[in-house]
Formats: sequence, C-alpha cells, structure tokens
Amino acid sequence: MTTAKPRYAGDEAGVTPDNFSDNLRKAIRNFYPDKNACADPSFGHPADEFVAEVLEEAWWAKSQLHDRLPEGTKAQLRAELTDLLKNAGKLEFKLRNISPDVARLLDINSDPIECADTLAHLVTSLKQAGNTIDKWPQLYRRNEMEHLVCCGRANIDHLCRLNFDQG
Repeated sequence: MTTAKPRYAGDEAGVTPDNFSDNLRKAIRNFYPDKNACADPSFGHPADEFVAEVLEEAWWAKSQLHDRLPEGTKAQLRAELTDLLKNAGKLEFKLRNISPDVARLLDINSDPIECADTLAHLVTSLKQAGNTIDKWPQLYRRNEMEHLVCCGRANIDHLCRLNFDQG
C-alpha cells in the first residue's frame, strides 16, 4: 500500500539507521545459556560478549542484505523517479530551446543539443524504471529490514514480535 505522502525528501541521501536498541540487547541477553554466570571485574559479564557476537553477526547479515536490496520503499522510489523525470524533462526542453545569445557564450566544445539527446535517453530510461517498481516484492523501510535480518540471523523468532520502534 502506498503512503499518501512519500518519504522521499528531495536530494537528501537518506536517514542513517539507529543503533540496536537497549530492549533488543536485553532480549538477546536472556538467551545466554548459563543463567548462573557471574560478572568478572576485568572482562565483564559473559552474556554481554554473547550479545555482542549475536549483534555483530546481525550487522554483517544486514550489510550483506542491503547490498542486494533497495534502501527505500516503493513509494519513496516512485517519488524520487518522478522528481528526476520532471527535472530531466525540463532541462532537456531548456537545452533544446536555448537562445542564440546564450549559445554564443558557451565554450566551442559545449553542445546543448547533444546534452538534450542524452537527457532524452535518460528520460526514457527513467520511465521504464518506473514500470519496473511494481514488479518488485514488498520493500521494507531500513529499520524494519534491519530488525527482520537481526531476528532471522540470530534465529530468535519471537524477537520479531518486539516493537523495534521502542528504544
């Protein structure tokens, strides 16, 4: 389902993901097998090392997954494509209709018509990319995907029921 207002925010590169929440760390710590373990003054509690190892593996899995999947939702991708398409179309029109006075001011190697032809090709490509979005499977927001990957990688199914927006 698309959102009424896509979250694409123009030229911003995106939002950096939050670190793992304290709630998630506490939940993973409960899975440490030795419930009677004591904290060592020099090295800390062994359950903390267990949590660190699980989260390190989850970060690795998340990075592998993000290398293969888009980082935005379909609505965000559509909004960005629409923005690019609108601006590329305007620029192509302006380059094709450049005034002779401005054309005289340009460097001899500058060719506005060639640039416009390249932009026309880009516009065609952007339109085709827009048709491809609907064929993709459901896309999740970055924090949702990180949560799902962490839960799956740690093989802790009930953690997926935690509200990962808390904390």
